[in-house]
Amino acid sequence: MDSGIPGFTENLNELESRINELRETLLANLVMISEIPAPTFNEKERVAFMLDKFTESNLQNTSTDEAGNALGLLPGTDGDKNILLVSHLDTLFSEKIDHSVSVESNRITGAGIGHNAVGLATMTVLPMLLEKLDIKLRSNLILMGSAKSLGKGSIGGIRFFLSNTKYPIKAGICVDGVKLGKISHSSVGMMRFEITYALPDDYDWKRFGTIGAIPTLSEIVTQIQQILYQVNQEPQLYWDHWNAEQHSTPSPQKEY
Repeated sequence: MDSGIPGFTENLNELESRINELRETLLANLVMISEIPAPTFNEKERVAFMLDKFTESNLQNTSTDEAGNALGLLPGTDGDKNILLVSHLDTLFSEKIDHSVSVESNRITGAGIGHNAVGLATMTVLPMLLEKLDIKLRSNLILMGSAKSLGKGSIGGIRFFLSNTKYPIKAGICVDGVKLGKISHSSVGMMRFEITYALPDDYDWKRFGTIGAIPTLSEIVTQIQQILYQVNQEPQLYWDHWNAEQHSTPSPQKEY
């Protein structure tokens, strides 16, 4: 948009009215996305939906890559720079639970609405929004639904894209429904890892002084926390959360 921010803000009331014309489209896409189960590593149906919407908006190079990301390109007027707009496809909810969405006058409820169906739905209407407001970006805008983001996916989709894309990325914006309407301009690095503690099959639970896997894992967590305290003069690293699971293998039955 060549007129700059001042010219843009002078017509906010008119712009709001034009934006509201897309409200029903946004809500319809939100419901359809939310009702597609997409646990991490199983995002294919949502990828297909996003690609359909990108194609309807006449984005270029609509495709999926080896990591399972959904991609589309909105060319800029200059096209010498690239902005990545990304929203993760996967959710924390199993495909086994009910994904029905309830739409009321003042709220929408359903599995994964805020995390992250709202972000994805916003991306599906963004090309239409820019067109309706007659906003033409100088830079290319790469729209991406990223796969394998949560849990053991370890942000695999966006890692793959950034390592293999032919487009040099000038800037990136992450669209996440939980914080939609707010801009976070800083972030922290993240390292995910898994610790497995195995007891021998012939472990003797009758021996006093022996302990199981969970207490030992608790001790490991305590030691990691102590390392963080030693490293940090001021808190710059933190231990986010951990899940502990204990599995047992039935001992073979003995005949007497």
